[in-house]
Amino acid sequence: MIFRSKEEYDAEVAAHAVEVVEARERMSELVAEIQARTSPQNLMNEAVDTLSAKSALAVETARRRLQQHPYTIGAAAAAVGLFAVGRLRSKDEERSVP
Repeated sequence: MIFRSKEEYDAEVAAHAVEVVEARERMSELVAEIQARTSPQNLMNEAVDTLSAKSALAVETARRRLQQHPYTIGAAAAAVGLFAVGRLRSKDEERSVP
C-alpha cells in the first residue's frame, strides 16, 4: 500500500493491531472451549449421558416389543431358560463324575 503520510501509516498499523488483539481473544476463547469440551470429566459425562439415552431407548423398545408379541417373547425366554438349566445340569454332572 502507498501511504500519503505518517499519520495514515500509523492509523493503518493501529487498525491491524486491533484486529490482531481481537483475533487473539477469539483464539483464546476457542482454545478454552476446546479444553472444556475435551476435559476427562466432560467426556465422561457425555459418555454417561449417551449410554443412559441408549439404555432408555433399548428398554422402551423391549417394552414395546413385549406388548406387541407377549407369547413369542415368553416362548423365547422359556427356551433360553431351559437351555441355561440344561447347561448347568450337564456341568454339575461332569463335576460329580469321579
